[in-house]
Amino acid sequence: MAGVATKSSVKVQVSPDRVRALFQLRPDGEYASFTDLDFYEFLQQSKIKITDFVKGRVKDLCGLVKKGSIPIDLYLVAEGQPPVEPSNQEFIWDDKYKPATPGVDDPGYR
Repeated sequence: MAGVATKSSVKVQVSPDRVRALFQLRPDGEYASFTDLDFYEFLQQSKIKITDFVKGRVKDLCGLVKKGSIPIDLYLVAEGQPPVEPSNQEFIWDDKYKPATPGVDDPGYR
């Protein structure tokens, strides 16, 4: 239905590596009645964590759509940190952490 914001009016696109989430808003949708909670619901359905950054981006988006300035391009709403490439590490054992082995004449030995 043109002019009314529905779930089909808002799409959440999540990058394949799950580092970014973007909103795609259809230009023919009416978003004036949308609140931040409506956008959070879309994110939660896509299993996107609601962080302070996300809250700020959603608040900015709500301000834009209330003015009638619907983003034409994809709107970045969440961005995480990509995984760090592993590097070869070395573990050096210190004998001070070696457990004491009880002797035969030790009263705690059985």
